[in-house]
Amino acid sequence: MNKAAAFRLRLLRRSLFRGEISSQPTALAAPAPLLHRRHYTFPWRAAEEAPGTTQRRLFHGIIKQSGRPPALAQAALLHRHHHTTPWRGELSSPTQGRLHRSSIKHYFSASARWVSSFWWWCKVAAAAACVNVLYSVVYHTYLVRVPYTSRTPYFRLETVPYTNRNHYVIRSPLDDRDYGESCFSMFKRNYPSTFISPLHPDSVRVNLITAQLLPAVQRGLDIKKRHAIESKKQGSRSCGSQPQITHLDGLDWEVFVMKNDGHACAVSWSNGKILVFTGLLNRLETDAEIAAVLAHEIAHLVARHWSELIIYKKWCPYPLKVYFVRRLEIEADRMGMLIMAAAGFDPRIAPVAAEKLVGNDIYHPSGKKRARLLSRAKVMDEALELYREVMSAKAPETHSATGA
Repeated sequence: MNKAAAFRLRLLRRSLFRGEISSQPTALAAPAPLLHRRHYTFPWRAAEEAPGTTQRRLFHGIIKQSGRPPALAQAALLHRHHHTTPWRGELSSPTQGRLHRSSIKHYFSASARWVSSFWWWCKVAAAAACVNVLYSVVYHTYLVRVPYTSRTPYFRLETVPYTNRNHYVIRSPLDDRDYGESCFSMFKRNYPSTFISPLHPDSVRVNLITAQLLPAVQRGLDIKKRHAIESKKQGSRSCGSQPQITHLDGLDWEVFVMKNDGHACAVSWSNGKILVFTGLLNRLETDAEIAAVLAHEIAHLVARHWSELIIYKKWCPYPLKVYFVRRLEIEADRMGMLIMAAAGFDPRIAPVAAEKLVGNDIYHPSGKKRARLLSRAKVMDEALELYREVMSAKAPETHSATGA
């Protein structure tokens, strides 16, 4: 007999002496409680013998098959998910309960590790956000060619026309114009030979469309104000306070066309200058589609997005900056569709024009997403209502002008 077998025999005798394993078969009237079938690793043999004998034979079969001491073999009678901590050979009466408590302790220790890892990543993200914000403040204040500064302290809560969204602006309208003039002058100095003559057919076309859109800004606000008053008289909920557009008074609006077939977009500055690339004119076919893009750029100035954009570019981390700038683009799409509807252009053309646009950078949503947002029933119904009212008001004027 080798040493391992002798050690197992001593442990078995010790267990029998302490009464942990019954050496005498029990009566058939009081069978010993057996564990569930799945707990036994030794093959089950349905024999017509005393339950105590069966349990003892199964127990010794486990010892023989697994080659473990009796204490470890008795632990093996329990299900596998109870063995969460190494068994150290000691036996106690509430064995299964202690193992269950160990499994609960292991579960909470694993959860604690996950929580600790989560908070560690939160700290890393917060540190990265702080570094990003610090860099943005330094860059946009000192390093950029045209700093985002204001000559006079200005911090005010204003309401965006058409959408009635409240937003903070940190620059006065006069500072906005000066900033836009500086940016546009620098851009024009860098690309002097790419600007098309104002007498070019494309320049004349976009300026005529813009001349139809500019009066429609106030016209659409007047119609919405009248609708709000009527709904208030009828006891409905009011549309909210009607914002003013006094910051547009005296603004020198002008549209330029730039020779660049690779860019299908338009750009606006806060001084009233709008730049349209020839790539956009080549992609858009009708005046209504061009009006949708020009109305989008006009909406940026109406909503004072340039002054709001400073907050996001200087004080927000990069992911939040992208989110807020995209939200401004979506708001300008909706406002532009209302402006073009007030000018007499069919607003159902706006989603078609938006789908033809391609996002030039990460700050612009895709054309398909912009078209889907403009096609929503609530947004489109509001624009169609404004369009029908404008067209019904123009019909008597056209009828009287023809002399009928």
